[in-house]
Amino acid sequence: MAKRRVVDAEKQRLAGPLSAGSTQKQWLNPRLLWASGLFFAALPFLALTLFVHPQSDDFVYAVRTRVSGFWEANLFWYRIWSGRYTATALASMNPLVFDSFLLCKLVPAAVMVLLFCSVYFLIGALGASGVPRKQRAVMALVVVLLYLHQMPDLVQGIYWVVAPTYQLGNMLLLFLCGAMMKMDGARGAGRKKTLWCALAVLAIFIAVGTNELTMCLVLEMLVLTAVLNIRDREMRLSWALLVAAALLAAALVMLSPGNKARLAGVKQDFWFAVNSSVAQGLTYLAKWLLHSPILLLAVFFVPLAARLPRLRISGLTHPALAIPLFSATYLALFFPPCYGAGGVIEPRTVNVICFFFLIGFFVNVYLAVNCLVCKRNTAFPVLPAYVSGLIGAAILLMVFVCDSNLKNACEDLFTGTAYRYDQALQERYQIIRECGSPVCDVPALRDRPRTLFFQEMAVDERTDDENGFVYRDSYAVYFGKQRIRLAHSPFGNLVFQQRALDELLQQGRLDEAIIYGEETLRIRDDFAQVHFSLALALQQKGRVDEAIAHWRQVVKLRPTLPDGHFNLGNALFQRGKLDEAVVHYGDALRLRPAWVEAHCNLGLVLGSQGKKAEALAHFQEALRLNPGCQLARDKLAIIAKP
Repeated sequence: MAKRRVVDAEKQRLAGPLSAGSTQKQWLNPRLLWASGLFFAALPFLALTLFVHPQSDDFVYAVRTRVSGFWEANLFWYRIWSGRYTATALASMNPLVFDSFLLCKLVPAAVMVLLFCSVYFLIGALGASGVPRKQRAVMALVVVLLYLHQMPDLVQGIYWVVAPTYQLGNMLLLFLCGAMMKMDGARGAGRKKTLWCALAVLAIFIAVGTNELTMCLVLEMLVLTAVLNIRDREMRLSWALLVAAALLAAALVMLSPGNKARLAGVKQDFWFAVNSSVAQGLTYLAKWLLHSPILLLAVFFVPLAARLPRLRISGLTHPALAIPLFSATYLALFFPPCYGAGGVIEPRTVNVICFFFLIGFFVNVYLAVNCLVCKRNTAFPVLPAYVSGLIGAAILLMVFVCDSNLKNACEDLFTGTAYRYDQALQERYQIIRECGSPVCDVPALRDRPRTLFFQEMAVDERTDDENGFVYRDSYAVYFGKQRIRLAHSPFGNLVFQQRALDELLQQGRLDEAIIYGEETLRIRDDFAQVHFSLALALQQKGRVDEAIAHWRQVVKLRPTLPDGHFNLGNALFQRGKLDEAVVHYGDALRLRPAWVEAHCNLGLVLGSQGKKAEALAHFQEALRLNPGCQLARDKLAIIAKP
């Protein structure tokens, strides 16, 4: 009985720091006000799940799985797109495979609940198991809501049906941290330690396959843990096993042929990526610290952290190591996507970094407070009730004055935008079902909620890039149609006309292709791919000046397309406009540095201008890239002659 009183007293002590106003009237109790605020902050995010609809990639993955089967579909994506085997497997099992639009609405809710559970588990594993469950739940809910609030891309982070492919990595990373702590705490307990080790290995294999950033974090965490505990004989073998599992999973990701195919043509400049990643990292850091309530919540969290169970200060739990390591890791996480994408990072990728930042921020606050309490006996007084109230009011003001995801969610819900968006898509599905023609016209969406909608490429034929074609084809195939397009669009036939133009070119019917291309451009003169195909036909017919005009339109409309610059350079070289040709060959090589033909052609132009040294450099580079390039070998032999 006495023991129970001691435990109850300890729980009461741990529960105390939420506020010193526990003797106030119930309706003024800050704890009740905080709990109510968190509940109402979570409601808009949960309510929006009722209006979720699948988009773009959801249909692409579903169609591929239906056509090829699950295993063949995963092998297909592994070969031509990405080594993220976990992400691909999840996307290939999305609810559309089973014709369930209802499950599409349940997926975001499940993601939010599982995020909460993973944070709750980590809090307990960090040593807060003695904290009352309600208080742990409040802490976990605060972190998840803060993540939802400041996530760079809420649509693709939560309300996209394939969003779990990114969020699962976050969840499993937290579970892995907790499992490693549980494993370390189970010394001497053979079965328990083996169980946690097996669960950690499973979490590693699944987490590494979700995305490359999670893979990097898993490897860093495991390698550091193994190195810092190299003298620990009892756990040394366990850490080595986890590192080996992570390396094996990482090799499976990185050796995928799809990675090379997906990144083909992307200019990868190391130092540019370093500068860009640091700049973007600092920009996001300023935004997350100054435009979100994280600093205010840190003020509230410090006295609470002072009353949490103490951790042994050594290795990664020492703030002198943990804080610099966290800061360096945060900036380093921007480099892989920045290098792989040529400088610009997709916001949905930054979502992963945002989650790492939030968790790492509060963990490091806890470690700093833990160190001060253990080593200097620093006292952190309980916040008075009025301070808690002021912090709550300041957070509320910041959320609704600044542009935030919570503010956008409330606007989408209370203005009826989300409801009208849902109704419009339900009507679209009905139109498609009732359409007896293989080609269906559907109305455009007038209401586009900021928290739910991100693109309509599946039916918008004005989009002429490669992804647009894939989305439109998959969308039509999913509904059993040949084509689904926006009604009353002046661009209705452009995509199919462009494909017909390419077929004429392949068949060598150049005169017909030219007529067809010119007619298409009368409908829309900013269709880059039609200009491209028409320029090819004109150049093959010897009408070089007309071809140059269309190549100029291509590079104007698609300045990042290396083929446009290369072909314009060829046409200008043919017309003797050497200075301009050099410029466009240079642009082509800037966008695709390892292009042998561009190096050779630029070498020819420079040689014609008498710039032998520069020409020599390009021929040498072409020969280095392709030792079998006879043109480069011949020209080098000529230039080398005295």
